[in-house]
Amino acid sequence: MAIPSLSQGLNELKNPTSQSAQREALEYLRTAITCRLDRKESLLQLGVLDAVARTLSEACASSKSKGKKPSQETNGSDRSLPGEPQLNDEDRIRLQAILLLDSLALGGTSFASAICSSQCVASVLECLDPSRNPPQIVLNSLRLLLELVATEYREEEAGQLFPTLSDKELYSTASVRIYAKILSQQSTSPTVQGQIPLICQFLSKTLTTAQCGLLVSVDIIELLGQKLVSHYVQSKQNPRNQRSYHNALPPAPSDRDLPYILNALSIITSGSQYRVARLLYSPTILAVFPFRQLQPSADPNLYQRSYAAALANQTNDMPLPWIPTGSHKTNEHSEAFPALGTPSTKPSAFDFAGPESTQQSAEKPTSNVYESCLIPYLITSMRATGGIHRLEAARLLVTIAQQGFVGRGRDRTLAFLVVPLLVGIVDESFPLNPPLEGRSILDSEKRQLREGIPRILASLIESSPILQKAAIEGDAVKKVVAFLKSTLIPVETRPNTWNAERPADAMSDVPEASSLGHTTLPESVMHIMKCRESALILIAALSEREDKYRKNFTESHITKLIIDTLRPLNAQSVARMHEKGRTEKLDRKVGNPLFVVLAGLKAIRTISRSVSLLRTKLGDYELHKPIHELVKHPCAEVVVGATDVICNIVMDFSPMRDNLIEAGIIQDLAERTKSADYSVRIGALWALKHLTYQASTESKRRAWEAVGTPWLTKIISGDSTNNRLFPRIGAAANAAGERVDILHAVEDEPMPDSPEPVEHQEDTAPYSKTSGLANDFQGERGMSVAARLAKIKEAEERQVKNRAHHELVMVQVQGIDFIRNSTQGPHAVMMLDEVLSNMGSERFFEIMDSTLRPLDTNDQNQIPSSPSQGSRGGFFSKAKEQQYAPRELLASSIYCLVHFAAGNAHHRNILLQQRSIFNHVYDLSSHPDSAVRTACCWLCNNLVWIDSKDDQTLALNRVTALDEFGFVRKMKELCKDPCLDAQDRAKATYETMHRLMNGTGR
Repeated sequence: MAIPSLSQGLNELKNPTSQSAQREALEYLRTAITCRLDRKESLLQLGVLDAVARTLSEACASSKSKGKKPSQETNGSDRSLPGEPQLNDEDRIRLQAILLLDSLALGGTSFASAICSSQCVASVLECLDPSRNPPQIVLNSLRLLLELVATEYREEEAGQLFPTLSDKELYSTASVRIYAKILSQQSTSPTVQGQIPLICQFLSKTLTTAQCGLLVSVDIIELLGQKLVSHYVQSKQNPRNQRSYHNALPPAPSDRDLPYILNALSIITSGSQYRVARLLYSPTILAVFPFRQLQPSADPNLYQRSYAAALANQTNDMPLPWIPTGSHKTNEHSEAFPALGTPSTKPSAFDFAGPESTQQSAEKPTSNVYESCLIPYLITSMRATGGIHRLEAARLLVTIAQQGFVGRGRDRTLAFLVVPLLVGIVDESFPLNPPLEGRSILDSEKRQLREGIPRILASLIESSPILQKAAIEGDAVKKVVAFLKSTLIPVETRPNTWNAERPADAMSDVPEASSLGHTTLPESVMHIMKCRESALILIAALSEREDKYRKNFTESHITKLIIDTLRPLNAQSVARMHEKGRTEKLDRKVGNPLFVVLAGLKAIRTISRSVSLLRTKLGDYELHKPIHELVKHPCAEVVVGATDVICNIVMDFSPMRDNLIEAGIIQDLAERTKSADYSVRIGALWALKHLTYQASTESKRRAWEAVGTPWLTKIISGDSTNNRLFPRIGAAANAAGERVDILHAVEDEPMPDSPEPVEHQEDTAPYSKTSGLANDFQGERGMSVAARLAKIKEAEERQVKNRAHHELVMVQVQGIDFIRNSTQGPHAVMMLDEVLSNMGSERFFEIMDSTLRPLDTNDQNQIPSSPSQGSRGGFFSKAKEQQYAPRELLASSIYCLVHFAAGNAHHRNILLQQRSIFNHVYDLSSHPDSAVRTACCWLCNNLVWIDSKDDQTLALNRVTALDEFGFVRKMKELCKDPCLDAQDRAKATYETMHRLMNGTGR
């Protein structure tokens, strides 16, 4: 039953006698419910949110009608104005209403859910404009919104339903302009400056990739960059030469507020080279952190001299400690006879070089790459500071490094200076068996460190074997294992004496704004789950490439623990956590939120790449059971992660394949191939492709029937408009090692003097390579910043478009590979007949022809040829290459025909009758990609293969038919192919052709 005084105060709020009485009623209600959850629930059920929403709306309308307040009083640029402006009656009412909502939101997710369902949020957003509202109202409105989005963020990650705030309201054109106004304020008032960290946190928690473009359009990146520069200039030890900078910059944020600015910058610029370039090329950043040419040196005293010079001359270079270079053993024999393709370092007797030339060759600089001085500044800040400042500096550094804006050779710098520091923080950031009563009250900064450092370290090392090795040598395995095990400790989940749970017999017709929302995980439990997620992500990054690192984790006895993280959250366990004085052990019985399940899938995917572990540990712990359940999960992202793991555990050498087939995995995967999500469809087809390799004929037929011939025909035919009109796409997912593709073998590297670019080469030092558009000033020295940014943006938009097209074509590729694996094995001839019978011989070869032929020359989307792009070494020019489908689709289609050529004489004769296909294959034998050329050689090799002595005459007829297309001459040319795989296959094929044409047979 409601407290009578609350009812009286609410009645006064609904029917105010005066503005002062209305304000006093709001103030009384806020005071009455502070730290009283039972009173908050009673007030909520009485309909306080509707009354507050109406009060806010009326006060905002009244304030608008009175016009804009003088900017000199509120947020003007006059820094000498003391104190805060006086509030009128409407402003006081709005302020008390916002404080009342904030007090309700502090009650937890149940109350925040009700506030988001009401009409209060729209009025609160109107109170953010600093040009129309006093700073006190703007500050408290930001606090309220931050509390709402923080609660919503926590609820969404727990995998439960929650009425989200409308993105259209939070990120409309008018809203982002208001956010820019807040960041551009020049007042030094503590209230105004207190808005800066709040708006940064708000942006960090609510931003999505689609909304970053709006922030770029209002120059929020530049505004945050100005805040960073302002703090740096003010913190100079000797700022006598920086007064001109100081006068032109906004007020400097405090040391406590800087981490929030760094965090907002890293979130906004994450995943986009263009947005990182907007930061580094902004005028303020360039003025203080310009691009400088890296000058590597072996002088160990350079750091001390450079640092002293920087302090004396007030330069903005941040010299880093000297990194010793690796010692290389050399001898006279290796210098006299260098490796093929390696230029000799000894001066030649035939080089007519003077003393200057000789000196230049001896002191040859190893890099002409420019790098922003912001990079060494962030590294120096990490090493000089601690806590949350170190965390956010590392986050921004990793964001910039991932987009290629670091100088060549930074892998060693990161391995020596950054990785050991982050590994050490992982060791320091978690408590080993702390007292139970101390776990429920955690310091905010320590909590952020525990949740963030493992994730940042994983992002830094995931694509670099050098950094992974540096982390392993720093005992990262032992530390992350202890970190993960610490998340299983018992935790006091609900120390409160009152439960904000809706009664079971609650009326269903109660408005949502007048009832409590759903309960979620307690804050202490959510923190532990976030730590568990970060640990799993770091385990996935450490075990991504090397099998010996994966075995290190299994030897630490955490395989079972990682598999247990694949169990979703149990609703009954969430309800038990809110019982009075409950102490819960967060093990497999409780389950995990979806974000922990996704991290666990990522870790299991990397560990399951080990053949020995796949046959032993993973099979003993019955990994296939939770994975099979996750394939049926309604969340598409979970299904994608589950199918990625299934691609590894259904290989022909896996003991779990038969268990999954008996459990009905074929039917479940076949249903996922019809998903509207292309990622789910690709993963399901990829798993079926691996499942049918070396499988029994019965399993192949079951997979074929489950997918269905009509649907499979639609998959492999693709869309003639969307799947064929896009430029050349880079390596497929298997080239990056994300899945074990048993179809495409690793190719030999081309010779050093090959005109063909090196393909499928593992990048061992990704941070040592720089993007040409990012920081290669040598060839584009005269290009303006605006032109450079436009070029980077154009390249990024093209890459995004290619990525979308790549998903479309990969569906088609996996469907064709599924047919290819179905026609492999001891009963391949019978399966080939079934394919032609089910799909139709004419229809099948028509689809294969459509994937191999070039684009329609009359198509408007075709990329025109460029006279400057000529062919090299007899291969296609770049423009002609882009007239064909991507190399993945070309190679997959040709290899599918290779299996038909491996059938009997009847299948080979049917294949040779497809003259259009062989005309296209002949043209593709000059494709720049070695995988396509190798596939063409395999096709000819199988066609001229002699099964028996009786097959010599038929083989000669097939050679004659191939000679009519020109393949005999083409195989002779490919005998000198720079790719060894294509070269060897062409030699074997040409020798067979030559013997048959000369009548020698075998």
